[in-house]
Amino acid sequence: MAPARSLHIIFRSLALGRFTVVAHSFAATALLAYLDRYGAGAVENIVCVCPFYQDAVEKFDWSTLVYFVDRFHGFLRDGLVARRPSYAGRPTVDLMAARVQERIGPEGWLQFFGLFCRTPRLRLSHVERPALVLGGSEDIASRPRYSRELAAALPRAEVRILRGRGHFPMLQDPAEFTAIVEQFLRRHRRRQRVGALGSRGAATASQEKEVKSCR
Repeated sequence: MAPARSLHIIFRSLALGRFTVVAHSFAATALLAYLDRYGAGAVENIVCVCPFYQDAVEKFDWSTLVYFVDRFHGFLRDGLVARRPSYAGRPTVDLMAARVQERIGPEGWLQFFGLFCRTPRLRLSHVERPALVLGGSEDIASRPRYSRELAAALPRAEVRILRGRGHFPMLQDPAEFTAIVEQFLRRHRRRQRVGALGSRGAATASQEKEVKSCR
């Protein structure tokens, strides 16, 4: 099943009303495909972390394919070490990465790469939702420019490239990551609350005071 369709079924089954989505890596790219096909709908805020996105078909060539094939094992190994730093330097981590690589297989890898290659064709200009795009300055999988290009494609996006972070900034410094996301959500939830109050047209005196203080 296509990732966009899978997300559509998941979101619909959860019946959350309005909600925020935080998506990392390939999941962020799958979220973009969902937004292209189904629109934002009940998605209130979007956080994409180290996404795979390029804004032009011409940026995909044979060297792009070779780069990701040759480094796929290393990406998986880095992910294991990010989750369990004690694995660093241990020979077993390469064996574990090889096992994960075999479980994904060529078909799974091609699904990832195919979706990545289609990102320049995604229609994102209609996604009028606050979006935060986070990248890592040392990420060799999702390069920092991918985050910048995605932020430029989303109408209401801002981008942060985290200095010294790789592909897993939420694991490298959970406190920093959480603080950045929470700050983004607080800021936009406040604006959304002001907009909701203003749309009713007849606010009480206390509500009017809150609106003024938020502006």
